[in-house]
Amino acid sequence: MEFKDLYLKRRTCRSYLSKNVEEEKINYILDAGMHAPVSRCAYKDYILYSLKGEKFEKVISIIKEGRGMDVSYGSKNVILVYSRNNSVELANQDAGSIIENMCLAASDLSLGSTFSYSVARLIQASKECQEILNVPSEFKVLSGVFVGYINTPNMTVVDHSIKVIE
Repeated sequence: MEFKDLYLKRRTCRSYLSKNVEEEKINYILDAGMHAPVSRCAYKDYILYSLKGEKFEKVISIIKEGRGMDVSYGSKNVILVYSRNNSVELANQDAGSIIENMCLAASDLSLGSTFSYSVARLIQASKECQEILNVPSEFKVLSGVFVGYINTPNMTVVDHSIKVIE
């Protein structure tokens, strides 16, 4: 696939089919995330946590109960980005790079993706969610990306204009 075809496919998905994504596709997406550029090449400071199945359903249920809405848009999988980086600014920039690589990989597989800061914020605020996930305490969840099969037709049409200010 040409890069332009890929970035034209890359859109935020707000509706997913109720279908699990195959493990090899999740691994492809995770691999793309771990090949993203991060500051100081400190890959050891990041964990990508693929949450699915029973744990996913439990965490999403806790979030839905507290938030009053389903932040997953019907997805069956979220990949959470954790960091133990002491620099919040660098960690957040790295998380953005990691997530964009994963979103592009999802698009390459004709899957949808949704960047979600709120899922991370809600997990971080929930002791119950943190106990379910059991991530080492020195790591903090920064963000997440939901992935899945698209249930939204024609996400490639975008009405936009580009203006150059001189």
